Amino acid sequence: MTFQGWIIFAGFWVVFVTTPGPNAVNCIDNGMSFGLRRSLWAVLAILTQATAFLILSAYGIMVTAGIFNVSVTSVTLAFGVLGSITKQPRSGACVSSARKWAGPAS
Repeated sequence: MTFQGWIIFAGFWVVFVTTPGPNAVNCIDNGMSFGLRRSLWAVLAILTQATAFLILSAYGIMVTAGIFNVSVTSVTLAFGVLGSITKQPRSGACVSSARKWAGPAS
């Protein structure tokens, strides 16, 4: 990805993260209901989510651009981890498709 592409991506990210939305309304409501100190936990959670979104988005762009080489096996592992975290069965359509592409287990 070019430097200009990164600047555009970062610009859009800043605009979408800093403009008021449901998160701002939630913070205002928490501040009015619980006070400043207790509402800072909500602000911290929102900033953590935004940072994670930025990191995962950038990683996805780098994978798409070919900067990182991600094998289908790692995608299968990711779906397996997500399935165990959410306590969903590992036989979902996405995991089955990923396993089909990964080939036989070794």
